Amino acid sequence: MDTLTFRPSLVHRIDRDTSGVILIAKTKRSLDRLLSALQNDKMDKTYATIVTNVPELPRGSIRKKLLRVENAKNEAKVRVDESGLPAVTHYETLKSKIAGKYALLQCRIETGRTHQIRVHLASIGTPVLGDRAYGEVGENSFAKRKFGISRQLLHAWKLEFPHPETGERIRVEAPLEPDMEELLKG
Repeated sequence: MDTLTFRPSLVHRIDRDTSGVILIAKTKRSLDRLLSALQNDKMDKTYATIVTNVPELPRGSIRKKLLRVENAKNEAKVRVDESGLPAVTHYETLKSKIAGKYALLQCRIETGRTHQIRVHLASIGTPVLGDRAYGEVGENSFAKRKFGISRQLLHAWKLEFPHPETGERIRVEAPLEPDMEELLKG
């Protein structure tokens, strides 16, 4: 593919209903270099999320294999399964007892599996608030009525990577969305 036919391409993408930073390569050369950085663990991805329940430990690492399964509607669903691919999520509690029961976590991922943070956090009893696939239905319904939460509160917060031309470390940060900021005030 030459530069005349190249179309800008996603390098770092996020799930539907997740807010925050995405990374798009404008040239083929940039795409190749950024994908190489991603595949060689030279890209640091940090997320912020508000979860139902406060984690038992204020910080930790979740190392559980994840298996992707397609349902009848061709929608991806992921579960913890020993026959899956290795996945590692590090989390730290930044604020607890939000609105009396939620917690703000910072999550850094070593691997980039589909729905990784959402499935890992649900597996330790702290699902992402508003997550329709892996969250707590009753809690999501309550949060929608009480706080107007209409999406999963997961945010691609910070992305650090080498500049594709100079190699200089670039850090991009997206401020939290208004729905998360508003809940953090409570």
